[in-house]
Amino acid sequence: MGIDWEEILGAEGDELADAYEARIEEEERASSPRPVTLTDYCTGIWQGRNIRFKKIFSNHTFTAEECEKLLKGEVISFSAVSKKGKLYTAKGKLADLNYNGHNYVGFKFVD
Repeated sequence: MGIDWEEILGAEGDELADAYEARIEEEERASSPRPVTLTDYCTGIWQGRNIRFKKIFSNHTFTAEECEKLLKGEVISFSAVSKKGKLYTAKGKLADLNYNGHNYVGFKFVD
């Protein structure tokens, strides 16, 4: 006996992945202190794929210029504040990431 994702998500076949992503976003919005909107994302073509990624990393909001550089595969750096309140320089680029079995594109630190 397995999980019937079609019944849970109310979708079938090719629509199943989109329904799953929509469900994840819905859960994120429900647990977020404010609603997530499309303006909270940078969108564009990265490595030949049409993607979107969160515009906010730590306490930093990516500018339009930073979003463009990231989509081009460039490394960017910016000042940020850690969870412990310490100032640091974040340096990274976009990467395919995975969190709890969910694949997504996001900002990843580089050396």
